[in-house]
Amino acid sequence: MRYLYFVILLIFIPVLPVFAYLDPGTGSMIVSAIIGVFATIIFIFRGWFYKLFRVFKKDKSQDDSNRVEEE
Repeated sequence: MRYLYFVILLIFIPVLPVFAYLDPGTGSMIVSAIIGVFATIIFIFRGWFYKLFRVFKKDKSQDDSNRVEEE
């Protein structure tokens, strides 16, 4: 039923001509913005992954220093 309302709404929306021009500079700006968003998401998840990995990683330098102090 929800799809029927959507189709009826699309039928009754008037289609008017739009006089707009997107030059190649605008297209390259949109592409670079999309690439920047993906790169930011990758770096954020990579940082979170390394922080999580550091919590579970056993630090060997601390273990060696504890052994020297015990002896």
